Amino acid sequence: MARLFCAFILLSFILLSGAASAITQNSAAILEFASFAVPHGAQFSIQPFPYRGSDCFAVVSGGEIYGIFESGLPLFEDTPLTAPDDIENALTAYYAYQNYSPNITFNDVHAGLLSVMANYHKGEAKCRILTGTDRTACTSFETCQKACYSVTSFCMPIALGTGRAFVNEIWKFENSSKLLGAAYLNESVAYSSLQDGITYGEAKAYLDTLISLNRAATTASKSALYDGYSYCFEPDYALPVITNMQLTAQKRFAQSEPFFTLTEQAMAVRNRTSTALEAMSLQQRDAQAAQAAKDAALAAQKAADAAAQNASTSAQQPAAQASQPDSGFPLALAGAGLLGVIFIVGIYFAFFSKKKKKVL
Repeated sequence: MARLFCAFILLSFILLSGAASAITQNSAAILEFASFAVPHGAQFSIQPFPYRGSDCFAVVSGGEIYGIFESGLPLFEDTPLTAPDDIENALTAYYAYQNYSPNITFNDVHAGLLSVMANYHKGEAKCRILTGTDRTACTSFETCQKACYSVTSFCMPIALGTGRAFVNEIWKFENSSKLLGAAYLNESVAYSSLQDGITYGEAKAYLDTLISLNRAATTASKSALYDGYSYCFEPDYALPVITNMQLTAQKRFAQSEPFFTLTEQAMAVRNRTSTALEAMSLQQRDAQAAQAAKDAALAAQKAADAAAQNASTSAQQPAAQASQPDSGFPLALAGAGLLGVIFIVGIYFAFFSKKKKKVL
């Protein structure tokens, strides 16, 4: 039992060590990819997110995604996604993990605008009574002047004292009021066209009506009849509410915007990934070709050195033989002399042995 437990601990350690090594290796692979994919000098980040029951890593720079890697831990390397459908599905998971929402609605925005739409009518109606435009249409300088002169006790004396400037302000007031009414109407029409599954174009068009509405309300609130001449009390144009509704809609659109262009984004990521992988492959081929050329040059140099050494050795051998032409004769002579000495010594000992026997 103790042996089994120790084996389990050892196996766990090996697996964890292998996983840690794989993480380091895979991170290096993604960093290498990023160096090819991201524009030179640009900052980037590697953002993890869950996808298909494992981890994925998005290479992000400047708000753009340059590649998505699917984790191969613990046994395999991380691999970049290259199929547009896979990339699109991964993008959906990525944006959901980043708290983006595919569902967008402007119901509360429209309701908020409806609640203040009629607020300014009452104030403008009172101002029209003072300018005479409640009885006479003001569509040109002459008609606005006529409307003002109809209020003999109040509007006409000011117009006569200030000249054309005051009448022009009445004309601007009327034009601004009409533009504001048209802006509210455009918002309502754009909202009515929104259905379930709002498209990017519909959402963008609705946001444009909110921008126009805010601009029209701001312009109307700046009439010189309110501040410059203090002729009328400024109506309640509800600028804080309009601005808040516009910001709410824009924030909501931003939180859903990525989901409107998933297909286009997937194709862009696929193209960036392919370009980076091709650049990496080209550099690898160039490095291999350079190494092969280096190895070939080294082999050629070694062969040249060996040939030069052989040539030098071959040239030295005849020279050595030429400098010692009679070396064989002295050796033969020395051998013959040695044999002669041995022969003489042999005869001497034989003779000496016979003489010794005779003496005895």
